[in-house]
Amino acid sequence: MAAVALINDTHNRLLHILAEEANQTFEGLSQASRWFSALNSKQRRALRQLDDTYNWNRHVTRPKAEKFIGDIVQAVTSHRGKLMPRKAETASNGSTGADSGASICDDT
Repeated sequence: MAAVALINDTHNRLLHILAEEANQTFEGLSQASRWFSALNSKQRRALRQLDDTYNWNRHVTRPKAEKFIGDIVQAVTSHRGKLMPRKAETASNGSTGADSGASICDDT
C-alpha cells in the first residue's frame, strides 16, 4: 500500500473507531485525542501528528509545496550567520545548555 493511502486508511479507521467509542463525532484525530483520558501523551502526540499529516496530504498541491519550500529556504538563507543553536542541540553537544552566544556559523 502506498504511503499516502496508508496514512489515509489509518486516519479514517482511527477516526471512525474513536467516534464510535465516544458516541460522538470529532473534527479530526487531534480533537479526539483530547477527549480520551485513557490515552497517554505519546499516543495523543501520535494522533495529532497523524492528523496533521493527513490534512497536509489532503490539501497539498504543487504550488503550495513549492511556496512552502521557497518560504523555508528564504527564511533560513536570509538569516545566515545570525542563527543560534536551540537548547536541545547545545545540550546534545555536551554543553551545559546555557547560551554561549556563539552562532552556528562561527568557526571559532
